[in-house]
Amino acid sequence: GASDSLASSGTADIVVIPAAMPSFMITAGASKTVQAGQSASYNFTVTSVNGFTGAVSLSATNLPAGATASFSPASVTPTANGTASATLTIQTSVSTPAATTMPTIVGTSGALTKQAAETLNVTTVVSSGSPIYVSEIGNNRIVRMNDITGAGWTTFGSLGSGVGQFNMPSGIFVAPDNRIYIADTQNNRIVRIDDITGAGWTTFGVPGNGVDQFREPFDIRVDSQNRIYIADRDNGRVVRINDMTGAGWVSFGSLGSGTGQFGIISGIFVDSANRIYIADTGHSQIARIDDMTGANLITLGGALIDSPLSVFVDSSNRIYSSNYFSPRERVVRVDDMSGANPAFFNVLAPGRLFVDALGKIYLPIADNKIIRIDDITGAGLVSLGTTGSGTNQFRGPFGLFVR
Repeated sequence: GASDSLASSGTADIVVIPAAMPSFMITAGASKTVQAGQSASYNFTVTSVNGFTGAVSLSATNLPAGATASFSPASVTPTANGTASATLTIQTSVSTPAATTMPTIVGTSGALTKQAAETLNVTTVVSSGSPIYVSEIGNNRIVRMNDITGAGWTTFGSLGSGVGQFNMPSGIFVAPDNRIYIADTQNNRIVRIDDITGAGWTTFGVPGNGVDQFREPFDIRVDSQNRIYIADRDNGRVVRINDMTGAGWVSFGSLGSGTGQFGIISGIFVDSANRIYIADTGHSQIARIDDMTGANLITLGGALIDSPLSVFVDSSNRIYSSNYFSPRERVVRVDDMSGANPAFFNVLAPGRLFVDALGKIYLPIADNKIIRIDDITGAGLVSLGTTGSGTNQFRGPFGLFVR
């Protein structure tokens, strides 16, 4: 400024504050615990910061050994100052070691990269040495062994209709209390024994098509409430009873080709939600019902399923079937009842299959053997058995259970 002869001057500092840059952040989901061979899914969010609206591509690092990752969707675009959701699925393998790991979600948008770590606990609960039980329709006996080597080989049963005798024992189930349930097919009854010595021998059923009657019961299961399910093959129905007295008898199905009807029921499976899966050999399909009323009946057949002998649902809810008869003798695996992602293992005359918590598949096959494979590819195949009635020998191994 100026005043008469006086003058002054000065400067002012101007500070420019840059606008906040648009960005994003990733919020991880809850920790997961799975058994080796299973998958874990994480739901997570991508949040816009300062009006960010770019596309964020998703990837994963720091996965446990033998595991793979997939995202749905593979990229997200949040709205300005909003969020977008996605799911990371980590599929472990049977060889993934038991450990706690920190898989990392990586989001990339141009020069921006953000990360969020998840927690994954992998456990192993079933060893390759789990006891194996086999029902033989040729030797009319039950076999127990410690593992696939045949160690600890023990048998029980002979041909007949009396105590300790069977006539074509086709289905076998071993409950958590180690009691053994057998579908004694041509004696038209089911049998329960306390252990492989035959102690506690108990039977239920007589020939016929009414209450407390069977026509060639072919498979047997026990649910988490200790209720017993029977595939009553030649009556075309599934039967459920509360216990070995036959209390609470209820049945679903009949012979025929209409809704709620079946051809030949060869196998059944009850999942953790007590939904019932039915191997309908006569109609070349797998059926599933929610309960014994037949609610929400759905079927899977077509080119995938051909004369299924058995059905099994693993801990990841994938569905397996053994197609026993030619021309398509094989094991089939699908993701769900839509038949998604079919995979196959070709094998001659596969019997009743069992899948353990590691994803290993056990099944009897032709040539009087039982086999174990690491997965549906057939990797790691080991076998046991020759023809005969002695130790490590079979005649018609048919049912199989691993406890």
